[in-house]
Amino acid sequence: MQYVSLAEALGFDPAAMWTLAWTLFVVRVVLGFAVGIDDVVNSFRSLDTDAKKHQAQARSIRRANNVVTALHVAMLAAFALAALYIPV
Repeated sequence: MQYVSLAEALGFDPAAMWTLAWTLFVVRVVLGFAVGIDDVVNSFRSLDTDAKKHQAQARSIRRANNVVTALHVAMLAAFALAALYIPV
């Protein structure tokens, strides 16, 4: 019995999947750090009395968090495709 990665079974290049997974990891960490810093800065701005301005900034942070979450899911999927082995 021989084992192949799930990526190979689906016709993907396993080396390319590892490259994609690590690239998404680095992008996710950098973007997550930037969004986290922006979230902290926005929390200091929340002391401002202009509620509409604060809500607009919070909305953009939520969108950025959604992007980071999507990158995280894509990264995990790429790692799973590259790492899992199935018998052939």
